[in-house]
Amino acid sequence: MHTALKVGAWVTVGKNCDMKYVAHNHDDIDFVFGNRSDSFEFAFNEHSLTRFVALATRALTDAKTMREAEDEAESAQL
Repeated sequence: MHTALKVGAWVTVGKNCDMKYVAHNHDDIDFVFGNRSDSFEFAFNEHSLTRFVALATRALTDAKTMREAEDEAESAQL
């Protein structure tokens, strides 16, 4: 498995982006975004994936809170 973060690109994942994962074993879990001709892949081990899921859960909570605040502000202007 990978010992350090290696970055080679900046990526945006759109709402309709194809996503899949392949679990080779507990130490090699791959997430693939996009299609065969245009894809980006993350490789995690079990521990780093657990940490990422916790981080993503907090980010999703924050995003929902921001959307709700924006919706309330928009409703107040009507």
